[in-house]
Amino acid sequence: MASADDALRPERRAVAPVAFDPDRDADPVPSPCVNVCELDAARQGCIGCFRLLGEISGWRAMGDGEKRAIWRQVLARRNQAMPQAEGP
Repeated sequence: MASADDALRPERRAVAPVAFDPDRDADPVPSPCVNVCELDAARQGCIGCFRLLGEISGWRAMGDGEKRAIWRQVLARRNQAMPQAEGP
């Protein structure tokens, strides 16, 4: 059962990441957003989707190639932060 503390700490909640393989899946490229929008001040990025501020703010204007490159970074950051997490 979730505690009150879990509600205040989204990084502790189980969040199903968006499943996307930037090297195999077809267009359109989905956003990595998982609706857990909280910034990590030290990393200057979101603890939910693992994107940095510039990646979040520029997402809509990016082409599919740029979005795929960000997905590769997101997956690397996610694997570094949660080594037990499975890939797409």
